[in-house]
Amino acid sequence: VPVLRPAPQRPADGPELTVLALNVQYGMADVASIATIVAQRRIDVLVLTEADQRFVARLSGRTGIRAELPYDSGRSLPESAGTAVLSRLPMPVLQRDDHADHEDDPTKPQQPIVRLDVAGHPVTLRGVHPRSPTSEAKLPAWRSDLAALARWRQETTGPLIVAGDFNSGWPHPAFRELAAGMDDALRVTGQAWTPTWPSSRRLPAFTQIDHVLSSGFQVVDAGTVAVPRTDHLGVWARLRLR
Repeated sequence: VPVLRPAPQRPADGPELTVLALNVQYGMADVASIATIVAQRRIDVLVLTEADQRFVARLSGRTGIRAELPYDSGRSLPESAGTAVLSRLPMPVLQRDDHADHEDDPTKPQQPIVRLDVAGHPVTLRGVHPRSPTSEAKLPAWRSDLAALARWRQETTGPLIVAGDFNSGWPHPAFRELAAGMDDALRVTGQAWTPTWPSSRRLPAFTQIDHVLSSGFQVVDAGTVAVPRTDHLGVWARLRLR
């Protein structure tokens, strides 16, 4: 009878990074609160959706956050189409996803791809914001965006992080296809039913559409944060490279 041996344990002191994904609601979110969270949580990578270049400049100028996160994914698109990735770690940009990629639809949200250097290990990260299914006419674009993200994820090798406002969650088959084989930080830490939108004093959040997904990592800890003047909760995750 063969003897079954336990799998070797990975070292518990592997390199870590902490990611925060936040939809800043048309660039209205309170920049001082974001800077405080970055400092308190020691955020290494900040993924901001609905963040145009004016918001990024305001965040940088008023808070000095660029001293903490000096690397960025480049110029973000106007209005709600903008997505910005700011990083403490060296971060070559693999795909800026700017105006040249959106000639067919300038309102399509930006989804930049970067390569993080995590203690000498290359990690691919994408800030995501597929179009929303807010009407029957918009459903085809929503499904198309999620399917394209799923195909890209399947073709991408190595440690991977996909973070942002997915405009979808586990009840949606298209999201499950995208997330297959990845760890959803809130889900694997026992917070699967933590709503992130819409967050306001008048209406409590009722659905979880903001996520930090990863593969090649152990999720050490995760949670949500509230930021004034945005209707999304931010999702943060502390990840340890396997």
